[in-house]
Amino acid sequence: MINKKFFMFIVLAVLSVSVVFTACSQQKKSQLKLPAKAKQAITKAFPGGVITKVKKENEEGKELFEVVVKSGEKTYEVDVTAVGKIVNREEMSGEEKEESGVEGGEKKEGEQEEREEENENETVFNFDTGAVGQLPPGWSNRKTGKGGLGKWVVMADPTAPSKPNVLAQTSKENPGYHFNVAVAEKTNFSNVEIELKFKAIDGQEDQGGGPVWRYQDADNYYVCRANPLESNYRFYKVVNGNRKQLATVRVEIPSKVWHSLKVKNVGNHIQCWYDGKLYLDTLDDTFKSGKVGLWTKADAVTWFDDFKVEKAEKE
Repeated sequence: MINKKFFMFIVLAVLSVSVVFTACSQQKKSQLKLPAKAKQAITKAFPGGVITKVKKENEEGKELFEVVVKSGEKTYEVDVTAVGKIVNREEMSGEEKEESGVEGGEKKEGEQEEREEENENETVFNFDTGAVGQLPPGWSNRKTGKGGLGKWVVMADPTAPSKPNVLAQTSKENPGYHFNVAVAEKTNFSNVEIELKFKAIDGQEDQGGGPVWRYQDADNYYVCRANPLESNYRFYKVVNGNRKQLATVRVEIPSKVWHSLKVKNVGNHIQCWYDGKLYLDTLDDTFKSGKVGLWTKADAVTWFDDFKVEKAEKE
C-alpha cells in the first residue's frame, strides 16, 4: 500500500514539473524578441505598425523570424532575417488572422477589401500584398529598344498614397532609346479608363513615366507620360518598336512629389489628364484593345501606386 502511494506521488510530481516546464517554454516563446536590425526593418516597412506575434523559423538552414504586423486596417505576415532583410510579406486573410489569434480577423459587412481587386470590368493594384524586392505576381518585365531589362520591384514608401508599398522602376543602366515596361498580364481592355499616382525619384537623362494600354507586345502599345526634366506631358503610340508623338503640352511637373495621371480611351478618342486637369485630347485608331501596364524611359527611376483600370463607358 505504501509503495502504491509513493508511486502515485512520483507520477503527480512528474506531471507537475512537466506542466511548469511547458508553461515556461510557451512563455519564453511568446516573449521572443526580434533582433534590433530585424525590428528596424519592420518599423521602416510598416510605419506605425504594431508587432503582435514573433515566431522563429529555420528554412534551408537559414534563420528567419516570422512576424505578424498590424498596420492600420490590415494585418501582414512577414518573414525577416536577423540582419533586417525582408524576404516575404503577405497580407493575412480573415481565417489566417483568426488562426494566429489576431483580433479583427473578420471583415465588417460592407467593408471594402483593401487589396488588389479584380473583376470583369475593373482592376485595382496598390502593390501592398507583393513581396518587397520582387515583381508583383501576375506582372512581367518587358523592354522596348536597346539594352537589357529594367528592374521593377515592390518597395516600401511611407509617403505612398496607399501605404505601405509602391511599384518602382529602379534601374539606371539603359540610356538612350530604351523603354522599361511592366505589364499586368491578366488584363485585357478595349474602351478603358486608367488612373494612377506616380513620383519621379531620379534620372539624369529622363524622369517620370506613365501608363501603357492596348498593349500588344513590347513593340506595340499606347503610352502617355509626364517628364519633370522636360516639363511636358505627352501621348505616344509605339508601333513595331518605333515611337511616334501624337499630342504634347508644356506643364511644370515637380519631381519627388506624388502626382496623378488619368487616361480615357473610348473607340479612337484618347484623353489624358494630369493632376486632375485635362491636357491632351486626340484621335487614333491603331490599336483596338490589349493589356495595361506602366512605363519609364532610359534611366528614369519612378515610383507608382494606386493603379486603377476599368472598362470605360461608351461616349
